Amino acid sequence: IRSVPCAPFHRPLASLRNVRTLLLQVAGIISAIWLLIRKRPSAVVGTGGYIAVPTCVAAWLLKIPVFLHESNAFPGLATRFLVNTLGAATRLYLGFEKAETYLKHASSMSKPAIVTGNPVREGIIAENRKWKSKDEAMGKLFGLRNLSDGTGGGGESVCLCVMGGSLGAERINQVVQESYETILETFPNVCMIWQTGERHYAAIEERERDALRDFRGRLAIVPFLNDMELVYSACDVCLCRSGALTCSELVASRCPSILIPSPNVTEDHQKRNAQELEEIGGAILMEE
Repeated sequence: IRSVPCAPFHRPLASLRNVRTLLLQVAGIISAIWLLIRKRPSAVVGTGGYIAVPTCVAAWLLKIPVFLHESNAFPGLATRFLVNTLGAATRLYLGFEKAETYLKHASSMSKPAIVTGNPVREGIIAENRKWKSKDEAMGKLFGLRNLSDGTGGGGESVCLCVMGGSLGAERINQVVQESYETILETFPNVCMIWQTGERHYAAIEERERDALRDFRGRLAIVPFLNDMELVYSACDVCLCRSGALTCSELVASRCPSILIPSPNVTEDHQKRNAQELEEIGGAILMEE
């Protein structure tokens, strides 16, 4: 693995802090040129973001084919610069069809953009799951051999999965904490998997220890979800953020969702992703 200097652009773009960013990007391009001359690759693949810019620009200057993949419904600044400003992309691959409407030079490329979607693990695709039984998957998640031990609902139970990402979403955690008891008491057939994020887990788990005992088999609180194949096999609806890969997993798993875009991401791209799923009837968009 070799690294080249780079830095993100700050908003507004006229910020004086971007003088340093420009210098680092130029240094990165020079570094990448020497690296590509030594390695002589047949092509360069960029997946968006500021870290892709130096190497993709260097490849374009050296006339090495550049293959770009944009994962979001609204292309990031790096992709727009490489496609619209430089015309550096030899081929363009998109996670969402909508993204092409923001890339004005995509239609003039020698070969049209291809909507490939985003990569997901094979086991997440509904047809490929190893967990063929929802009850079996729920039993594994809730630590029960027999789902009726905890819920009495069996196959009629409804599983809600709340995910705030690896770091957790403080506002989502707050709303769930205020409402989960009402939900579980009002709807006895509902089970809930609540992924809090690593930094919030200890405090929430300690605070809700009595509830975990009272709702045994119906409430699971975890810091992080590693086995997403298991999660999608068990849950009937997800409440989560709308990052590009999360949206792709939801589509591949055919899991209905309530999407709450993060308001803290650049150019509100999570909202654009959520709108795409809402338009095809796969999600409900709720703003934080």
